[in-house]
Amino acid sequence: MEGDIRGFLPRKHLAKLVRWFHGKSDRENFVDCLNRELEEELLEVGLPRITRPDDLNFRLVRSIREGPGAISGQAYSQFRIFDVYDVHPLSNDGKKFIRKLFKAARRHPNLLLASANEIIAGRAMNGNVIGHHAGYLIGRKRVGPETPAFVSLNTRRF
Repeated sequence: MEGDIRGFLPRKHLAKLVRWFHGKSDRENFVDCLNRELEEELLEVGLPRITRPDDLNFRLVRSIREGPGAISGQAYSQFRIFDVYDVHPLSNDGKKFIRKLFKAARRHPNLLLASANEIIAGRAMNGNVIGHHAGYLIGRKRVGPETPAFVSLNTRRF
């Protein structure tokens, strides 16, 4: 989440933002976005040796729009767009990449393999907490209560 972008805008501009998002112009397409995110996340968790092949194929599983809704303890409302994709490797290199990810996740402290039941429970078999938003991976709704909002380390309170 280090390089992710979050922003604030007046609610009156939300419809315009959503139209822009669905228009797919002047922004990264989903294939480039997913490939870039895979590379960034592998670096962020410390797995630079697992390299993404160039021929991964992605299939849209579901699109979810959530909100706008109030955030507990915050002076703003939140709107989210979740597009969930499944990866389909088109080559042996792609299949090898997926196998390496699963193998790494079994032992890596910053990766987690979780079943649908673990996602619903909100906790993996190893005791790690699974965020409510993971529910979108298995269905159209989040599971569990909203987790607390992110707080910037640069925010000062006096």
